[in-house]
Amino acid sequence: MSVGILSPSGEVEFGAWGNRTETGEKVASDTIFGVASLSKGFLSASLGILMQDFAEGKNTTAFPQGVKEFNWETKMRDLLPGEWKTEDEFSTNKADLTDLLSHTTGLPAHDASYSPDESPRDLVLRMRNLRAAYEFRQRFEYNNQMFITGSYVVSKLSGMEYRDFVEKRIMLPLNMSSSTMHPDRVSKSDRFSQTWTPSGRRIPFFMDEQMAKLIAGAGGVISTAEDLLLSWLRVDGYGADHTPFDEDSINDWKVTFMEENGKVVGLGFFVAENESWRAKEGGSVRDIADVWFDKI
Repeated sequence: MSVGILSPSGEVEFGAWGNRTETGEKVASDTIFGVASLSKGFLSASLGILMQDFAEGKNTTAFPQGVKEFNWETKMRDLLPGEWKTEDEFSTNKADLTDLLSHTTGLPAHDASYSPDESPRDLVLRMRNLRAAYEFRQRFEYNNQMFITGSYVVSKLSGMEYRDFVEKRIMLPLNMSSSTMHPDRVSKSDRFSQTWTPSGRRIPFFMDEQMAKLIAGAGGVISTAEDLLLSWLRVDGYGADHTPFDEDSINDWKVTFMEENGKVVGLGFFVAENESWRAKEGGSVRDIADVWFDKI
């Protein structure tokens, strides 16, 4: 395990425990891991960057017919016409990006409904046949498929594969040189962590290239504690020299939150667990970052 701490004063501290390889090489702060659902924040950021592109006329593709603006409240039926459909008409018509990224569509995980060799579009088209567990916006229900759907939106509106968009627009500008979304690029690195069963038997890394392409938006980032702390978490006023976000546009991004049992969920993060935190009322992406970093 590798851990990094960024204090409010800007000081950085790293710690590492355990073995990286079966022969006993130790984990370090630059050991490469699959970071699982921490990847969801990269999807939220990618959508925000893409919104900024469209707002400033820098988009490389056209809006779908009938769409006049692209923001967190843009309806999924408009972003993916002829593709987005759930089992009921209400959520089909009303679901927007905030619902997807806050896990409030009412659809449960249904992780057994798809296989690693499928595409994000395959999942979107099958969603109409999946049964909801709750009514739309009734409660939080974790769902990786919605983040896979979000990655499909990025790929359609950017004109490039989602993984390439993340690397070009986030990882490269932030100099995240040890990070990727392509397992083949790091699988032979002497810094890549090997994996084991609980009994100690070594097993292969769980993602191949096809699976990585499918789950990229939900859990496809491969990175290090150093990259995540020194580059990714320092975006938006925390020390990054080359932020992929425009200052004025960040302040204009407004989001809403779903609260359940004292926790507030938004844009792929549990951003608060205390009712007094200002994130409870919603706000800009900068507000989210301030709460996340101040209170972690």
